[in-house]
Amino acid sequence: MKFFKDIFKEKGIALFTVLSFVPVFLLLLGCIVKETIGESYFLLREKRSEQVFYLTEAGADMAYSIFGSNNFGRYTHENENSKYEDNDPLFTGIPSYPGFSRIQGGVYDGWIKWKWEPGDPYSSMLGSSYGEEFMFQIYPEGSDFIIKSIGKISYGGNLAKSIIMRGARTNLLDYTIFDNQDLSEFVRGPNQTVYGKVHANGNLYMRPSGSTLKIKRDSNNIISITCARSIIASQDAWERPWQSGSHIYIDNNNGNEVELTGGAEGTAYDHNHAQWAENIPDNNTGSLDRWGGTVKDSATGAQTINVPNFKSFTEGGYYDEKSRTAGLRITGNGVEYFNGSTTIPSVVQNAVITPQERVTAGGSTSFWNENEGRSETVIDIDIKKMLDPDGNGNSSDKIWPDNGIIYANTPVRIINGEELPGPATIVSPYNVYVKSDFNMELPTQADYNSHTSNQSYTKKQPAAICSTSRVYFLSGSWKDSEHPSGTRVLKYANDPKKTGYTNDLNNLVEVNGALIDGTPTVDERYYRKEWGGSINPYYNNNQNNQWQNVDDLLEDWGTSRILKKRGSIIHLQNSTMSDWNNSNAGSGIAAWVTGAQYNPPYRDYGPDPSLATNHPPEFPRGAQITSWQSGGVENE
Repeated sequence: MKFFKDIFKEKGIALFTVLSFVPVFLLLLGCIVKETIGESYFLLREKRSEQVFYLTEAGADMAYSIFGSNNFGRYTHENENSKYEDNDPLFTGIPSYPGFSRIQGGVYDGWIKWKWEPGDPYSSMLGSSYGEEFMFQIYPEGSDFIIKSIGKISYGGNLAKSIIMRGARTNLLDYTIFDNQDLSEFVRGPNQTVYGKVHANGNLYMRPSGSTLKIKRDSNNIISITCARSIIASQDAWERPWQSGSHIYIDNNNGNEVELTGGAEGTAYDHNHAQWAENIPDNNTGSLDRWGGTVKDSATGAQTINVPNFKSFTEGGYYDEKSRTAGLRITGNGVEYFNGSTTIPSVVQNAVITPQERVTAGGSTSFWNENEGRSETVIDIDIKKMLDPDGNGNSSDKIWPDNGIIYANTPVRIINGEELPGPATIVSPYNVYVKSDFNMELPTQADYNSHTSNQSYTKKQPAAICSTSRVYFLSGSWKDSEHPSGTRVLKYANDPKKTGYTNDLNNLVEVNGALIDGTPTVDERYYRKEWGGSINPYYNNNQNNQWQNVDDLLEDWGTSRILKKRGSIIHLQNSTMSDWNNSNAGSGIAAWVTGAQYNPPYRDYGPDPSLATNHPPEFPRGAQITSWQSGGVENE
């Protein structure tokens, strides 16, 4: 009996012990559960905080994209607290995508807002089940700009973050040569001298072909050589090595020529040289010290300069809108708008010549462009018919678009353009052709005589020609009928002097103005590995029959014929390219250049410093982000 009593006694103690510890266990379990829930909430909040940051960043990126598509020249606000009205020409407009609106009244009056709530028919940004929104404003601050963005998600109230971006607008006309990607302009046979500022947003290849390249200060003592990636002097863009006998001299900040030596990679004094990025004052080893800061790449502080996006130049974009309101808009059928009206004066209609009108006058509808291997049909713009409508030699009755903008939603050719009636920016998302002289300083003998007595006298206007495809130059002797479709013809480029004008040199074509093209200018079809994610089946970098940054010419210029350009040469590389076999090249789709159909002229190229202060109308701007700041977390 005692044995059983002892067993029951022990079981009672065990039960008592277990029951005594149950509350402790429950208390500990509650603490663990609470801690786990708190930790989960904290981690989830951190995740939501990251998500709202991405949402805020998306708002800033959207604002910057809209700013760029408006040529970095339109805003939501005049200043931080004063908005532009919806009908103001400086207002960016409201994006047409679902979910966008403009805030009316309150602290954020005039901000652009995007909002999504569960159940909305369009997609959210984050894929969450919480409400999402961002809003932004853009306003100028002097010559610079500020973008503010605020993002929110509906989690635990409104979790919000803010971003402030500050930036500077860049005058692309400050540059003699500007390229939005890689620049290999200096792969030339003859000696070259370039004045002023050169910039590339990609690599800058400096590898002459057994000749001498000099980059010198311009007439205002300005010089800079910059690129956002690497300055390369060991090879060109096709990986061809440095050629012996080549020399590169770049002016330092005192105007003295300092040689940039080429050679093998690591030996050439360029981005890959061990001493290139040294910044020890007065030891003359680092590039900053050697040129006094005039030569920079990514290793020594050079940055990307953003350019207006493709939309600015296309139908319905910035320049198209300008041409409809106070400019000249041309389609394949002729003039559609002039100074805001669809009632077109006869003198303007007469100056814009359609292919059908050319045929009626005994000409051709089109001609063969051997560079691109296709036929081109153009509208002719006869500038002289707008300068002197009645043909009496007196330009007092000239007619010209009020804002100087000519937009052509079709391929165009400028003829008789030696004297412009006023400032001009000519824009097309297609090829633009220029026949003979354009915007001469002294187009007539009388002008030359006036200049003799007054050296500041000139007829030259601030002008620009902009294309998302190519800008071709033709001599005065070009005839469409001599270049029939499908026929390879290389005619001599002859540009006879004007009768009675002693100072107009024979076979010299003079072009004054900034030139913008949009197609790839470094690797043509055989040399570009891919474009827009499409792999190039024709890629072959061992071919040597192409030049990067080719001149857009279609004739045999020889060495006795001169092409004289004064003004910035800008390669935006914004374009819609054809398939690799050029099968769909045509209206609005640029062909890959598969052969350079010309013999080069004597190139007399240089900057026009006057353009930096006397801009062509609405000339494209660049932009750089100078600071970027996250405003932290707010709970509302």
